[in-house]
Amino acid sequence: MGKFNEQVWGVSSERHQLCCLLESKEPAVACEASECIVSGTSYAVTEVAGHTATNLHEFAGTTEFVVESGSQHHRVAGVGDLKDDLVRFYEKDVDHEGRDVRVWKITSGAKGITAEHSAAI
Repeated sequence: MGKFNEQVWGVSSERHQLCCLLESKEPAVACEASECIVSGTSYAVTEVAGHTATNLHEFAGTTEFVVESGSQHHRVAGVGDLKDDLVRFYEKDVDHEGRDVRVWKITSGAKGITAEHSAAI
């Protein structure tokens, strides 16, 4: 990101990118320095609040969880809102005064508890 984008987004390109824009037809990707999360892809949740997740109620309120992306793990901190069988989780950037990063959709199903970054849910 150049100086213009730093001013628009209010973030430093060295510390955090809110969005990587792809000109191809590949899915949009939200990235941080060493890890990328692909929008629309379900990731296995490996833990919530430091332990193995057992139900969606554990994601309600202020907490953090970890998703697995291949061999990498991505820690997500923020606030979850449980509605029926879905948690809408608002990821916050704790390094930048709690700015919004992305919204996750967390569900429980045959593959266990999964989280998906979704542009609009």
